[in-house]
Amino acid sequence: MMNSTPRPDTVRTYLDRLARALRVLPLEDRAAILAEIESHIADRISGGRSVDDALASLGDPAELAQAYLDQYKLEDALSRASNASLMAAILERATRNLLALVTGLGALMLYLLAVSFAAVAVLKPVMPQNVGFFWGNAAVVFGILDKAPAGTPELLGYGIIPISVVACVLCYLAGTALMRFGGRLLLRKSAIPQKT
Repeated sequence: MMNSTPRPDTVRTYLDRLARALRVLPLEDRAAILAEIESHIADRISGGRSVDDALASLGDPAELAQAYLDQYKLEDALSRASNASLMAAILERATRNLLALVTGLGALMLYLLAVSFAAVAVLKPVMPQNVGFFWGNAAVVFGILDKAPAGTPELLGYGIIPISVVACVLCYLAGTALMRFGGRLLLRKSAIPQKT
């Protein structure tokens, strides 16, 4: 038998738990979220669902709050110019979301490649015999070595510097584009309830 009569104490308890879990958000944001969730509950109840069913459809208040916190952090990070805050927001979701994991690790790999190319460009003038593009019978190597392979000539000389700088910039831009694209996709796939 369905109970369609609202039980304010049950709804209030749910909203109180949600409010406590959202306490890190600014007051106006927290109030807007609570009003939205209260509206979702009222819509479900007016649609013939019981209070318990309406609350169950929203899930645990702590998990719902986490979805809102994730979205808040991601929106904030996307609105900033800081790649570090966006990377942190994405990697924070990586254990719960495959898209976040792929986006975060992909961008991290591209940033590490950018640093590697920058190191090649900076170290070529300092260690010209150990940095370069070596091609021979024994090996094909692009990078920084302790000792150049015997009998393997270095092909690019100091021309490796502009090539490495361009590769560094391209990797950095690709990593940033991947993070921003992935961040926008994550926002679209939000776990926040929609009006039914």
